[in-house]
Amino acid sequence: MDRKLKCLMVVFILTLLIVIPKIGISEEEKDDGFMTWLSTWNPLREHFTEPLMERIPNFEIRGFIHNRNSMAIYRNVNKYRNQPMKQEPFQDTDTAWQQLEWLIELEPRYKPTPNLQFVMKIDYLYNAAYDWCSGFRSSYGKTYYDSTANWSRSRLHYYRRATDILREYYIDYINGPVQVRLGKQQVVWGRVDGRQILDMVHGFDYTRYPFPTINPLIPIEQQRVPKWMTNIQYFPGDFQFQFLWIPDFEPSFGANWKYSPWEWNVRSRDMSARNTTYTTMETKRPARKMKNSELGFMAKVLKKGWDVSLHYLWAWDPAPALHYSARGGAVRVYPIHHRMHKFGLGADRTWSMLGRQWAAKLEARYLRHERQKLATADWTAQNEQVKRIDHLTTGLQIETYVLTNMALILRWDHDQIFKYKGGMMTKLGDLNNNLDGVYFTIRKPIRATYDRLIVNSLFIWVENEGYRYEPAISYELTEDCLLMLGGHFFWGAPDAKEVTQFYHSPPHQVHGQFRRHDGIDWGIRWNF
Repeated sequence: MDRKLKCLMVVFILTLLIVIPKIGISEEEKDDGFMTWLSTWNPLREHFTEPLMERIPNFEIRGFIHNRNSMAIYRNVNKYRNQPMKQEPFQDTDTAWQQLEWLIELEPRYKPTPNLQFVMKIDYLYNAAYDWCSGFRSSYGKTYYDSTANWSRSRLHYYRRATDILREYYIDYINGPVQVRLGKQQVVWGRVDGRQILDMVHGFDYTRYPFPTINPLIPIEQQRVPKWMTNIQYFPGDFQFQFLWIPDFEPSFGANWKYSPWEWNVRSRDMSARNTTYTTMETKRPARKMKNSELGFMAKVLKKGWDVSLHYLWAWDPAPALHYSARGGAVRVYPIHHRMHKFGLGADRTWSMLGRQWAAKLEARYLRHERQKLATADWTAQNEQVKRIDHLTTGLQIETYVLTNMALILRWDHDQIFKYKGGMMTKLGDLNNNLDGVYFTIRKPIRATYDRLIVNSLFIWVENEGYRYEPAISYELTEDCLLMLGGHFFWGAPDAKEVTQFYHSPPHQVHGQFRRHDGIDWGIRWNF
């Protein structure tokens, strides 16, 4: 029954993708007074931002309100899996609403001189799912969950910290070819869609969604975790040089942990089978000292249609490695962040062939001295379970257009582990010494709606990790109001609990472990 329901939801979404574009705006409606009023209706801009900008010289303020909802198809997890899961209290409760987010952002800018600008981004996030769903309100007891799920619930319920509310705050100074940006900010490296290969300056907030995505409901700028830094750029002719000094450290949220109903915890199946006491200690982060600062450099050149860049970052891993210590029947896990060298190469070029435009984008990232744990290790042993490896990730993306305005994007990713030993485990599952993945995206604006409606469809296959499909449509109701509808569907082997020693099923896959969270997404974004 579960497969039939999943197929039914996929057919439902595909039907909407076909039917909704037929609902266009006629010329009569376009000239109608109501449509004209609707397209310009923006009371917050009319009564708040514009009067404020008129009263304060050299001042500008913009903002948006964003609502995102996600509802699981399978409300009763235990019934779907047809297995008792008393070991996992998080899964025995009602978490049908995966997200009920309300996000408001204000972006004031003050420009006292042509060369100087002060910028601030103020965010406030409220997730009503933590009030509506009993699964998020239930007690987790004095267990592994106290240090992970409870902390996450508090974090996602409200942006409680001032550092979360004051998302970005920086000063821009421009003098000819030199630009200096000081403060809390985001630095964007990379050019391909979906998985962030060169986008390695920041940690990411995976609590909102555990995978890279092109879903307009989850903009990438809202997933990055901003940092305090000095960002100096120099633009001499066709070249660009960038230097980063980052005295701040911000980890990825959701990395390694079960922070939301999306993610699965890393508790060992062996230890669960043996009823071993399992305790996660406080994460060891780098001390706030000058010697722990991160340094980055980027050089780019634009020549003969080529855009080529080199990147280097000496930084801390945003996701901690898990070190194990076993004494008798008790196992302690020590999450520790480690230093590593990150090297990157990016290149892209456009050309004409077969009567259409093509674009190719290449990204490569080499992580020197990354720490990973061994999946085949004996968890009760006293030896070190984390090994130092080198990790190369390469992504090649080809884009073109067919039928005038339909974008086809094909991407191939390859991961290669050096100093490989059998059973090396990544932070989200087992990893072979080489791994391939394919991403295929279709994006098409619908002419019948004057390109207001855009259809997106993303299909992902990763070797040994299963499949993922994400359809999404966005409709520009007005210039300031965007409506969105989509879904997320996973295929693959069951999750980490459904392994051989429990239910005699195949080992888990990264996408397969989320299959119980297939769901429908919808939302609205309103700019003012």
